[in-house]
Amino acid sequence: MEQLINESIVISDQLTAAVEEVNQSIGELTQIADQSAETEGQLREASIKAMERIEETFSTLQEVAASAEQISETAEQLDRQSKSANEDVLQARRLLTNTDQVMTDLHTYNSAVDKHIRDLIEQTSRINEINEFIQEIVSQTSLLALNASIEAAHAGEYGR
Repeated sequence: MEQLINESIVISDQLTAAVEEVNQSIGELTQIADQSAETEGQLREASIKAMERIEETFSTLQEVAASAEQISETAEQLDRQSKSANEDVLQARRLLTNTDQVMTDLHTYNSAVDKHIRDLIEQTSRINEINEFIQEIVSQTSLLALNASIEAAHAGEYGR
């Protein structure tokens, strides 16, 4: 009976250690989720800044086009400015296309991060359920060990 009590205590200690490890894992997962949320916020801020820069670039390109139309005193200058404006527009189109691709990639990345965060939250929830189950087992094991000790005490010399 004493061996059973000792084994119950060892099992109880092992379960308590497992619960502590699970709690530590939950803390780490929570920290990872917080870092992911912070990274997502930073990406959103970067996206907003990129959009502002695109708008500024587009505005600047419009001003350049207006200036090119005003400065057309000679045919030679008009030809050079026309070619330059054409190259600027093509470059802007390439930049806008490139920026659009970057924005699409950012959106995809944000979606993936969001999915990972949701997955982490779901896993954390599952870990909490497992943790509660283990705590219930530890509680029951401790109660069984206490009952065994009481029964052994009642049985006296024969209980040992």
